[in-house]
Amino acid sequence: MEINGKLLANKIIDYLKEVVKKENLHPKLVVFSVRPTDDDLIYIGLKKKAAHTIGADFEVISYKKTPRFEEFANVLRNKADSKETTGLIIQRPLPSQLASETLFNYVPLLKEIEGHKAKSPFFPPLGLGVFTMLKYVYNPGDKEIIENILVNPSADMGFFKQILRRKKIVLMGRGETGGKPIGKMFSEARINYLNTHSKTASDSAFYKEADIIITAVGKRVLTKDMVKPGVILLNVGYRRDRGVARGDYDNEDITELASFYTPTPGGIGPLEIAYLMYNLVESVRMQNKA
Repeated sequence: MEINGKLLANKIIDYLKEVVKKENLHPKLVVFSVRPTDDDLIYIGLKKKAAHTIGADFEVISYKKTPRFEEFANVLRNKADSKETTGLIIQRPLPSQLASETLFNYVPLLKEIEGHKAKSPFFPPLGLGVFTMLKYVYNPGDKEIIENILVNPSADMGFFKQILRRKKIVLMGRGETGGKPIGKMFSEARINYLNTHSKTASDSAFYKEADIIITAVGKRVLTKDMVKPGVILLNVGYRRDRGVARGDYDNEDITELASFYTPTPGGIGPLEIAYLMYNLVESVRMQNKA
């Protein structure tokens, strides 16, 4: 069964729009981008659309050429310190000259809404998107009710621990913007999983036994002969095949085999953006109380 991530994301966005209006919140998201690719620009545009839909201001600071580290850090710090800025993200990957964890020191914890920093009060939006798919699969409640879709990190972790306790979960990939934030989500929820990557030896047995496989590679790495019938397949990897957007498996290859699967496009990607907006709204609430 295909899970329509875009439909679920739209429900979350509509809910956030109501929250912003009802609570008279004034969120503003600032995005830093350096030498963006065409795909980066599309992704930034989707974030802008989502921000405007929920009633948030949006600003992009984009560099066509790589700036000096000091210049970039100063602009970042000034924007992060601005009272108008309630959430800030750094579009990754960055050029090697700027790829330093030091940059995140300039962003206050309550504004670092990607959940990248070790002591961040936010869960990674990508991880929340993955958990939303799992909630969709295992929660029998009415999917028209927002509480049965939206993952509440403070309230839902007991539910996830219980339903996933005896499941064999494999996460493929450990990249900075894919496998790593998903793994962080599982680790913080104290849910066991196996992380495989290019250096993992004899990994085929892991896939054949897995109940849930999450792919975050960006290549075609999974085919129907590698998994068991009834497996749950969640993809976050992205690639282009002859100009067509695809994930780490071909949808048509696994349709009859998987009990549930996410398509590409329209799977977890829209949910990642929706939860970025969720964290943005939560950041305003936290800052108003601080």
